[in-house]
Amino acid sequence: MSDVETFVKKISVFFKDRSVVRMLIKVENDLLRKQILSELFKRIEVNDPSYDTFEIDKNGNISIDTIRDIKEFLSYPPSFSSRKYVIIDEMTLMTPEASSAILKVVEEPPDFSAFICFSSNLNGVFSTVKSRFSIFKPYIDPVESVIESLKVENSEVEDVLRTDLALAMNYQANSEVIRKSLKDLEENPAKCFSKSFKDGSYFMLPAEAERILLTVDVKNISKYFQSLQPLFDEEGSQKVIDVFFNSALILCEDMVIFNFTSYWKDLGRKSYSVYYSKMKAPSEEFIKRISTVKHGNISKDLLIFWLLLNFAILKKV
Repeated sequence: MSDVETFVKKISVFFKDRSVVRMLIKVENDLLRKQILSELFKRIEVNDPSYDTFEIDKNGNISIDTIRDIKEFLSYPPSFSSRKYVIIDEMTLMTPEASSAILKVVEEPPDFSAFICFSSNLNGVFSTVKSRFSIFKPYIDPVESVIESLKVENSEVEDVLRTDLALAMNYQANSEVIRKSLKDLEENPAKCFSKSFKDGSYFMLPAEAERILLTVDVKNISKYFQSLQPLFDEEGSQKVIDVFFNSALILCEDMVIFNFTSYWKDLGRKSYSVYYSKMKAPSEEFIKRISTVKHGNISKDLLIFWLLLNFAILKKV
């Protein structure tokens, strides 16, 4: 059973009796919210196949007029179902006036009402409003949840998608672009990185930066560096530094786990073990330096060359 299914099984008990349901769920990305709703209504449909819903999506601020629409929706009972469901995709979008108005609605709603609300930031919801809801903060790994929903058949592609939530969330809309880029990585990952940067395909950059660091060695370091060097003259070149150094820290953490613990078998991205087995574990001093060196007064191209060189040195000879 997935994390989403386990969580939904837990909250679905609130819908079994005739009492009003008021739940506020902390969820930080849209796809995860959609997964929770999909799984929840699969369960609801078993006993309530003709349910009525009123959903407020994330299309700007939620005004007092929207709250009036909710009140109107709940002013008469459902025709063929046992409940009416009000779904609010992002509670922080409510204006102060709307927040005050929703209080009156949720305090004395009809017995057939259920409020399923979400927020990416609970601190952005008025405390008086939160006090009327049952608060849920599910621990669901967003990357694993997204990948599970995609049902990717290629294990290597799946491992690469685990490099970054944005990459995984872009997979369905850009699957052909991503698959082609992953294929091209085998020939020259630095060239792929440069192309993605110039095309604005930023969701590809973390995966490509990782592949560069995993495959750079003393033979190809010059070719990789030359492919990347033109990027440092472009606007937004700081993003190149940020992506590379963030990717480097993730890889270092992986390599430490791979070399010194027995937990590797429980982690994703197992196909990366092909690369890790050919690399020495990074030293503690090297990892600390990665965390600090990019903030120094050093030119961007020199920073990248330093990083490439040190990852080349990690390769076993």
